Amino acid sequence: GAGFIGTHTVVQLLNDGYNVTIIDNFDNSVMEAVDRVRELVGSNLSPNLQFTEGDLRNKDDLEKLFSKTT
Repeated sequence: GAGFIGTHTVVQLLNDGYNVTIIDNFDNSVMEAVDRVRELVGSNLSPNLQFTEGDLRNKDDLEKLFSKTT
């Protein structure tokens, strides 16, 4: 979610009106990328972006994410 392809995809989804949740463990990315997405989409769309630090391959991380996502 916070890598090169993920951030570009997130910007497009937010601009198209979607709510987006990113999960990333920062193995190959940085939190600054998520902050930059928020800057790029502006204050109107930033609230539609949620971030959770975690590993997409980890069942516990996914259960935690889905338990707080409506």
